[in-house]
Amino acid sequence: MWRTWRIILAVTLLVAACGDDVPDPPEDGTEAPDDVSDPPEDVPPVDCEALATEAKTAVAALKTCASASECGAVTTTVCGLCTTPVNTGLDASGLQSAATSWEEACGSSAPDDCCQAPTPASYGCLGGECVGCDYTCDINCVCKKDPSGCDVPECDPDECSTIAASVDDLLPTLSGCTSAGECTLFEYPICGSAGCFQHAVNATADLAPLLALAKQGQAASCAGFTCGCGYGPMPVCLDGQCTLCPGPDCKPDCDTLLATIVAEAALAKYCKKDTDCKLLESPICAKSGLGCYAVAVAVDTPLQQNLSALLTLYSELKCPSADCDCPEPVASCNDDKCQSWVP
Repeated sequence: MWRTWRIILAVTLLVAACGDDVPDPPEDGTEAPDDVSDPPEDVPPVDCEALATEAKTAVAALKTCASASECGAVTTTVCGLCTTPVNTGLDASGLQSAATSWEEACGSSAPDDCCQAPTPASYGCLGGECVGCDYTCDINCVCKKDPSGCDVPECDPDECSTIAASVDDLLPTLSGCTSAGECTLFEYPICGSAGCFQHAVNATADLAPLLALAKQGQAASCAGFTCGCGYGPMPVCLDGQCTLCPGPDCKPDCDTLLATIVAEAALAKYCKKDTDCKLLESPICAKSGLGCYAVAVAVDTPLQQNLSALLTLYSELKCPSADCDCPEPVASCNDDKCQSWVP
């Protein structure tokens, strides 16, 4: 009997102790829920337009080119960028990441006609930017090409292939170099826009034979000897040859490219006053003569343009660079040379 009263008392005390944790039943007689969770937080809406803009910005960085041979297509599901002309030799990982973000967040809500635009027949390079071509040669001859390198439905005269072969044989004899300042751009024809026949040559070479071939090509209406192109790559001395960089023939290893950059920078510094100098942003920080992420050079000279093109190529090739903590420098003219220093 005493044991039975002890059990009843213990149960009573336990119920009393837990009473505060038991929810009161609803007044309408329905059962109370077993658990009450906090309401979910509001999730901000996805900004599909911003994600698409990010992808378009990434595409813009991939469009630069020196010749039609560098251009092809990149395919995404982003509206307006389904098949886009780009330089296929450049790193497209940024675009792929942006396109994946758009696809995951916005792909299911895209309109059905999002990717209905026609796919280009081939790709060319116009004004330093990859473009789509509407036509691919389908006649029984070698087609002429427009200034972008796209085919046009007309036959190139038979003599054009002979002229092109002669140019290929001649150029190596005109482009040898030992220093960065020896190279220049040979352009033909000279017209309101840039001539499409452009090659890097030694400025001291006898260019009369090359000029004669260029005139033959123009007279025969051969592709590549017209006006209407733009300026893109710059002539530099690379591995003993004047070469247009960046471009299809400009494929240096990182050590060779760095040595070329140092040589170009040494020649691009002549000045008379501080306003003659500027800083070029650089991916390099621990190389003598190149400053710390900024190279001091003379403004608006071919050498400055050459150096800028080479520094861009160094970044595109993902060449190594030290990790430096650099104060922001300024450029000034000291002893007739542009130099960077920290005020």
